[in-house]
Amino acid sequence: MALQTPPALAVQEHDLASRYYGLGLEATNWITSFQVTPLNASWGIPYQDQRTWGLDPFYFDNGTITAGTDGITAGQRQTLAFLIAGHDAGLGASAALDAYLQTKDPRYLNVFNVYYDYFQNAQIPSGRTSTPALILSTIHGHNITLDNSGYWAEQADVSAGPDARYGTQDDSVNLHAAFPSPEHGNLIAAALISYYRWAHDESALQILNRYGNWLVKLQIKTGNYTGAFPVTQYYWNLGWKPRMYETTESAWILAELYLLTGNVTYLNSAVAAGQYMLSRQFMSQEWVNTPVYGALPYEWNGTRYTTAVSTNHGGFTLLAWTQLYRLTGDKRYLSAAETYAKWLMSFQVTSADMAWGNHTYAIDPMAVGGYYYGYDTEKHKFGSDVALSLWSAAYSIRGLLFLTRTTSDETYARSAVLAADWLTRMRYPDTSLVPLQALAITKYVSSSWWGLYPQFYQPDMGEVEKAGIPSFAK
Repeated sequence: MALQTPPALAVQEHDLASRYYGLGLEATNWITSFQVTPLNASWGIPYQDQRTWGLDPFYFDNGTITAGTDGITAGQRQTLAFLIAGHDAGLGASAALDAYLQTKDPRYLNVFNVYYDYFQNAQIPSGRTSTPALILSTIHGHNITLDNSGYWAEQADVSAGPDARYGTQDDSVNLHAAFPSPEHGNLIAAALISYYRWAHDESALQILNRYGNWLVKLQIKTGNYTGAFPVTQYYWNLGWKPRMYETTESAWILAELYLLTGNVTYLNSAVAAGQYMLSRQFMSQEWVNTPVYGALPYEWNGTRYTTAVSTNHGGFTLLAWTQLYRLTGDKRYLSAAETYAKWLMSFQVTSADMAWGNHTYAIDPMAVGGYYYGYDTEKHKFGSDVALSLWSAAYSIRGLLFLTRTTSDETYARSAVLAADWLTRMRYPDTSLVPLQALAITKYVSSSWWGLYPQFYQPDMGEVEKAGIPSFAK
């Protein structure tokens, strides 16, 4: 006989789900307000140059289109702006598509279509971008051909013309590939994968195959990926080391592309990345009873490996290994995923009565449910001054739930729900309207100094206050 959920618990779960749903739509509406759009759009930031539609301001701070960076002075009316796509556009498109599928509100589909037009028109080679498909570059005296075919131009540099005003015909716009890397393309691919599964749009599949071929070509022979640079095998020979974030994320995307297309090349590349991840997991006896046992090193494009770890790629790690287990039947992937999940959960702040997690800040209700960003093995301390990262939580939820469906172990789902509940508490309560200097217009968004949500929460308020920043929570 099947067990029945008690009525009171069913009501509680329904209320919690409704809260997540409402905040998800709110966050979608918020990011929509920053999308650069056609002049006749009823949302976003209207702008006259079609090449910029679907991009977003680099980031905004205190009511300006961006904080002070690269010649832009914060707090002043600017004559230079950077607009970005990459993972921002990918996540925005996924949010808009999910919102449409849940609400059937055509406005969200219109938002997605602006992103989709960008994905179609900015994929290299394209007449809209200044980045050619092939670039001959001289690096350390060697001639290297960089192949951008299938990648997207993910940045637009916009400067006001002689009239010093945005939105006029003399504006200068340059759409180009500033940082070619899997990190900036994979989440666009994730949005397109979801779209194709729903719409069966053959144009989306063609875009995905072009990107998938680029992703395979970029992979280092040992199976891993590097960071935000046009890195080839040549860089590996120079001593450049991989970035685990890109490697785990790419392994997941390649596995999903194989499911979509049946192209074994994608599966082989996903397996190569997954095998590299297995080789780097901290599983030997020397790591037992340490804060990094079961984790992956947070590798970067430096000239040495590091044993520091980070939770920011936790969700991608779980998605990649779990999907590879489902595709290949190789139990090493599932074992690695479960060991990794237990490590990830050991970095989650939990109350003292919970069987997993870290209880250091258990008395801080704002901290419970968040994941520490990372751990520095050389300094023997949690990274970024004991910061709990919002993207670590957001990405981990999906991976933990996928692992739950695969193993039927509800502990992973409990950790995911705890993280989701933590995210609801991170919503910044300041709902005052602040001005956003956005290209041709000044608009007002319901936001705060940091945006709708802060990037981090730091329960160690001593570190925050030493920096002269008022406590987020007393």
